[in-house]
Amino acid sequence: MNSYQFLIRPDLIRGLALDVVKLMADGAPQPEELAGAPLLENWSFDPPIASGMAGYVWGHPTLGDGHVRTTPVVILDSGQTWARTISRFYRLGARSS
Repeated sequence: MNSYQFLIRPDLIRGLALDVVKLMADGAPQPEELAGAPLLENWSFDPPIASGMAGYVWGHPTLGDGHVRTTPVVILDSGQTWARTISRFYRLGARSS
């Protein structure tokens, strides 16, 4: 029996690692990768969630549409058009003012 507990699901870490390797090779996600990513509008960084984001999401595969707080952001596109959190890619719409 293990004497530890995973705080992040191992499959999320594996997916993140694979995406980081692809981003290092390709420089940006492929259009088909972002095509199915949820759209986060009116977003801002959410300090209480350890550098996650908060905003209104459309098309989230498990949460549907509505206000969300993301897992921590690992990669943010310099043009702020997409972000990769621990769990998934997000297409970024307008940033909150």
